[in-house]
Amino acid sequence: MTEIEEPGALDGWGLVPKPVVEAVQALNSKILRSSEHLGKMVWPDKPRDVQDLLRMSISDAHKVARASADLRALLTAYAHRVHQPRPVMADLARAQEASPQGIPRRYSQANVDGINELLSDEPDIELILIGFPSLSLSDLTDFSGAVGASASNLSTQNARPRSATKRRADEAKARSTANPPLAIALERIAVDPVDNH
Repeated sequence: MTEIEEPGALDGWGLVPKPVVEAVQALNSKILRSSEHLGKMVWPDKPRDVQDLLRMSISDAHKVARASADLRALLTAYAHRVHQPRPVMADLARAQEASPQGIPRRYSQANVDGINELLSDEPDIELILIGFPSLSLSDLTDFSGAVGASASNLSTQNARPRSATKRRADEAKARSTANPPLAIALERIAVDPVDNH
């Protein structure tokens, strides 16, 4: 597709931000790399031990499926929740063999959070990686702008991003420390009752 260079030719149409384009390209590269590896495998034409071939091909197929799911979620969530002007939902649905009502089920809140962080001036790299688990910290260091800078900074500190499970556990612990569970609160009331008489 070629770009139209006439001034004002596309007034009212949005531009996909560079971090989103870079995420699309990174995910597509992962899909292509695993697909090419899978395509280059040589399968024997006589009986022999194929356990390694099966393991490698299953691994490649899994990587393709995971990156494809992340790519679809990224594009769908971006188009549905972020891009302005918002695309025609019926067209997006038809492209995915879904109904327009099914579009929101094609992505999660984690995907939306990841996109918001991709677009942030101070991105939370963990949220990007949680939203798109087939991306790695190494992938994000290749991005330009704030995402690349934040990922590079995290990488040089040898800090390891938390998983979604670990992050939720840490946040729950912080909340419970700030707001003690009901049993502790009731115990405090029993020990130090307030006399209203």
